[in-house]
Amino acid sequence: MGTLRGWDGEAQANSAATLVCEVTSETLLQRILKPKLGNDLPGYNWPMRYVFLANVVDGRLAHWLPPGDADFDVSLIKSLEEAVRRIPYLVRSHAHAAWRWGDTIPLTFHHPLSGASPLLARLFDVGPFRQAGTARTVKATTSVHGPSMRIVNDLSDLDNSVLVITLGESGQVFSPYYRDQFETWYDGGNLPMPFSDSAVDRGTVHRLLLQPRQPL
Repeated sequence: MGTLRGWDGEAQANSAATLVCEVTSETLLQRILKPKLGNDLPGYNWPMRYVFLANVVDGRLAHWLPPGDADFDVSLIKSLEEAVRRIPYLVRSHAHAAWRWGDTIPLTFHHPLSGASPLLARLFDVGPFRQAGTARTVKATTSVHGPSMRIVNDLSDLDNSVLVITLGESGQVFSPYYRDQFETWYDGGNLPMPFSDSAVDRGTVHRLLLQPRQPL
């Protein structure tokens, strides 16, 4: 309980409290739905499920109360206890130091060719990396979901706009532009996005010219 009492509420990658809360939420959802859905429960995974959970618990909707639970406080405590039992198996360690939320939602960018062999995966893929955030935070992240681009447009002067994408402009693995934006994106930063022709010319460090093939 000390882990939760000292938590600042931020879903940091190394946060044990975030891990406890996320697993408890999932366990509570399963505890509420299992009596209604039985073996069909694994097939129910919808985007608003945690809104449903909040409405049930906050509204104390008794018809959703799990059998044997006197009230939702009991349901929550039992779900927390079950979550604490599950976490060591989820992180593959009984050491509390291994309770890091970001390790449970690893991020890897898979190249289209990397599935052909483990060697290509090591050469072409980017990751895995621990992540901060959850599916319900401002920085919405899961192991398969996240911001592909961040952009802020300055409408008073478009040349002051900023943008960053996940990896880089090039799809060629050995190009210096294949993943040159990744660290900035991962750390939550941005890069200049010049708009006017003159600003683009000043910021250009490489130009790729594509020309149509000349007829024979």
